[in-house]
Formats: sequence, structure tokens, C-alpha cells
Amino acid sequence: VIGRLPSTVATFAYDRPGYGASRPAPKAPSNPCDVARGLHAVLAATGARPPYLLVGHSLGGQYHYAYARLFPDEVAGMLLLDPTHPDHWTSLQRETPVVAATISVLRATVFSATMRAEFDGQSACFDSAPPLTRLVRAHILVSTRPEIGETPAFRSVVSRLTKDWLSKLPGATTRPVVGAGHYIHKDRPELIAAEIQAILTEVASSTP
Repeated sequence: VIGRLPSTVATFAYDRPGYGASRPAPKAPSNPCDVARGLHAVLAATGARPPYLLVGHSLGGQYHYAYARLFPDEVAGMLLLDPTHPDHWTSLQRETPVVAATISVLRATVFSATMRAEFDGQSACFDSAPPLTRLVRAHILVSTRPEIGETPAFRSVVSRLTKDWLSKLPGATTRPVVGAGHYIHKDRPELIAAEIQAILTEVASSTP
């Protein structure tokens, strides 16, 4: 995606502690607010000045939602790709127990210690995080091609929760991406790059 953006667009990408080339942190983040505060510290250390356009996929969408609630004045907009709703895991456990059981097995056998900590702490801080105090421009792109193991019941839960994002991010828009699976940025990188540029244009046109 970054390679498809014009050179005039400044970008910042990083591996969170415990992923890619970054070593695990001494204490893994225990909730989305911890991850958001970590990103805030990294951005400050690099000298990258806000406001930012945050682009997040899956659980990363939840982390950027936390960032917007903790640091609203630093967020110019968000592009969320199949974002994980704060009620995702509790809804799956309640409404699709077979799928939840499969995910629990993966958590116990495949996930790294960092992944388990993040999985267990998903949505944990939102009851205490400050509410959004202003509108944040947000575009939400949604997959349409089920991945292996995604049952109709699972897709139904995700569809309902996707609609609920609009109550959490007033003014947000949602759009299905035809033919794209959960990893929308891999299936349609050119679309993501175009969406980023569209949001930047919106931001520029609304800035005095």
C-alpha cells in the first residue's frame, strides 16, 4: 500500500513489540489503550507531528479507535479495514460458540505470548477511556468474501457489529469491498492507497 502512495504523502509504519522485527516488550500491552499509548510514544519519539491519518486492519482498528478517544486532537481521520468491534469476542462466545471454541484452540496453540495478551485484553479499556469529544473522519471498508471457517452465523455477527461502528464513530462511512477477504489491504492494495488519498483530500479541503 505504501509503495502505491505518491512521494508527497509522508508515511509511518512500525512493528508493534512482539511482532516482525520488534522484540517483545518486558510487559505485553494488556488492552487497546496500552497499544494506543505505545504508538503515541513512538510517534513522539520519531518527531512525526500530528494530526495523523490512522490506518488499521482488524484488531488494529480497535487500537486506532482507542487512540482517537485518548488523543482526539491528534487524529485527522481514520481508515479502518474490517475493524474488530469492541464487542466482537463476547458476541462470538454468546452467538457462535463453535467458532469461538475454534478460536480458543488457536489462541492456546498458535498464538505467541504477545498475541495472547492482546487477544485477552481486547476491548478491556473502553469503559474507562474518555468518550470521543468531537467528530473524527472515519472510513470503514468491509470484506465480502468469507475466509475459511467463517460460518454464516459468524458473518451475521460481524455484519451487525459493523453497523454498530457508526454509533461509536458518528459521521463514519462503511463500504463493502467486492471480492475482498478479511485481508483487504492484500487483496486490494490499490483501493486502500486510493482511499488514503481521498481522505487526505477531504482533510485538506476542510482545513482553514
